[in-house]
Amino acid sequence: MSARFRVLNYSVRTLLASIVLIVVISTVQGITTRDIQIGYNISVTVSEHSRSASCASGDQNKSNCSASESKKQVRRQQEETLEWRYGQERDDAEHLARPKTGGDWTLISRRDLPDFFIMTYEASKPYSSDKESLRPVSEAQKKPWNEITQKEATQACARLGDNYHLPTNQEWQAAIRRSQKGDIETRRLDDEQKCQTVPGTAWNVNYCLTGSKSTASTSPQMPTNMNGNLWEWTSTIINTSEREFAGTSGYVKSWDESQLWPRELSDNRTQSVRDSWFFASNGTFVIRRGGDWSTPDHNGPYTMSIDRRPSDKGKGIGFRCVHRTN
Repeated sequence: MSARFRVLNYSVRTLLASIVLIVVISTVQGITTRDIQIGYNISVTVSEHSRSASCASGDQNKSNCSASESKKQVRRQQEETLEWRYGQERDDAEHLARPKTGGDWTLISRRDLPDFFIMTYEASKPYSSDKESLRPVSEAQKKPWNEITQKEATQACARLGDNYHLPTNQEWQAAIRRSQKGDIETRRLDDEQKCQTVPGTAWNVNYCLTGSKSTASTSPQMPTNMNGNLWEWTSTIINTSEREFAGTSGYVKSWDESQLWPRELSDNRTQSVRDSWFFASNGTFVIRRGGDWSTPDHNGPYTMSIDRRPSDKGKGIGFRCVHRTN
């Protein structure tokens, strides 16, 4: 049996299975647009795998394979837009009570994660003389809270109450997808990547006030300043020696969404995904995301630096908090 025939046979059988799935769903609870989309995704994905297998085996010519890759890219962009719309629908429904402390929050609702809220703005300090009781706030046009270790940022978020924490790397990635209104690889970045100098500060504290240089600064529905301004701590700590690209750096040429890790790196900025930059030292470190004001050509949706320990701090590092209701 030829490779082409085996792939075709598998594709047909799986397509029939997806149709049966739609029929079952419609029988049990009434068919919906989302159910149709699920079945469509299954059938189209199988078709794409069939074409990829044919290309790999040399059964299709190069022009057909190139067209297939273009279609896959378009479809992935459409899926990202659908995912953002799904989050928008959930936000509009206001099915979760917004946090009553900590300022402005954005609801992040994706089908692959439990719903959560993330600070719309980078965390800033409220005015208080008692540093131990300081609770971070999410407000526009404030000095972002920098010079803070990951351990201190974790404690600051916890002071907001139960179920408040630093975002995981996965939560941070979901939030930046929301901030970009869909496909983050082709759309213009929400945030301007060059910050103004804050009057009265040293030359190397060139960050923006929270919400500055952002088209989303007046909207409570999208996180701001996630590209540049300050690096942001996550709660995720990993051993890079167990991962590819440990001890290297470069522009992110392609990204593995399931692993939240680069597939390919490049020295060429023009080949990067929206200026996304990756750097990982060898060892166990905290994942920081977003980039800062000092490297505007390195700040993109997949920018990641893994070279700081929980006790480190710096003028270019800040944070924001997450709240879960369950």
